[in-house]
Amino acid sequence: MSSEPDAAPSPTKSPRRSSPSKRSRATPTPISIPSQPSTSAIADEPANPPSPVPTEIIDIEAEDFVRTAQSYGVKVRDYAVEPPTPPLPRIPEMWKNPFVTLLAHDMHIRRPRDASFWLSGRILRRLLDIGFVTQEEADVYWTLEDHRLLKEYDQKPQSPYPYVVGYRRPKPTAAYRVAARKAFYGSPRSGDIPEAYFTVPDGTWEGDAESRRLEKQARENRMKALRMGLAAPVQGLDPRPPPPPPPPREPTPEPAQSTEPNTPIATPPIPSAPLPEDGSPHRSPSGLLGSSSRANAPATPTAPAAPATPTTPTTPPATAAPLPSTGSRRLGRTTTMHTIVVR
Repeated sequence: MSSEPDAAPSPTKSPRRSSPSKRSRATPTPISIPSQPSTSAIADEPANPPSPVPTEIIDIEAEDFVRTAQSYGVKVRDYAVEPPTPPLPRIPEMWKNPFVTLLAHDMHIRRPRDASFWLSGRILRRLLDIGFVTQEEADVYWTLEDHRLLKEYDQKPQSPYPYVVGYRRPKPTAAYRVAARKAFYGSPRSGDIPEAYFTVPDGTWEGDAESRRLEKQARENRMKALRMGLAAPVQGLDPRPPPPPPPPREPTPEPAQSTEPNTPIATPPIPSAPLPEDGSPHRSPSGLLGSSSRANAPATPTAPAAPATPTTPTTPPATAAPLPSTGSRRLGRTTTMHTIVVR
């Protein structure tokens, strides 16, 4: 070990304070703060000085522009509020086939409670306009609800709405209306108003090639829907008529009772001699299969049966397939799974 004394720690120097610069000794410039206006100031003067930029944008109202334009003799109109003069023509609605609508009307007056044949006031008004339904028919066969819908439609502004008939034909005859109604909607069912109650005025049209085609198509679609058990594509068409009531069931005949007296069956007697035992194998108490017990074996031994004479096979024995060599080689194209030996 060295006998040198430990060095004394050096004293820590205190940080030197920087002297204030000449710039910091200068007197700061005073800030001028605007004084609040006194209460005696004029009310129109702003409390704060106005901004040097136009931050407040004052839009001129639209009425000012309208008044300015009208002062120069310009006609100004607001098409969003004022209706055009004269009014713009309305686009007419296409009424494709009034004859189909007439058939729905005939079903409606026969089933007034069925919602499938409900007709609006617009349709009722058009049927009256083209003459397919007379006013006498409407007064007799229409319900109070039908008259109310027609009145509400007539009281609407700009009513009635214009329409164009796409399939224009004369008024059909009464017989043709019945035949076409059955083709489209099927035969009448229970609950309908009977035909004797209606008096249909006759017409002049008995159908044409186009109407026959429509009837045939409607009949085929109806029968196809009935066969498939689906809803028919024709509006208001009953998917299937109500099934007929089942026929009354015939009473089942009761089985004939036997006239013989109920006598007890005699029990057969049990034989006293033991039953012969067969040589079928049975399971011994030890769990092995074997013959009957030695006590029941016959006393006289029987000669064993001669062994069967071996016969020379006529077919050669099957030869084993050759084993593959131990060398590593790839299988050829003729090698199959039948010749590969799995070890």
